[in-house]
Amino acid sequence: MNNDDFWKGLFGSVGNNLAMISASCNVVNEYEITINFKIENWEV
Repeated sequence: MNNDDFWKGLFGSVGNNLAMISASCNVVNEYEITINFKIENWEV
């Protein structure tokens, strides 16, 4: 594992933990979002 992967993983983990703490303290709200796509004229 190189140094760049370490820092990306560290910041990603810290960011995720801060988001979870914020959500549990009602600082930010969780929303359930559903996105539907309609694809027409699709050729393979």
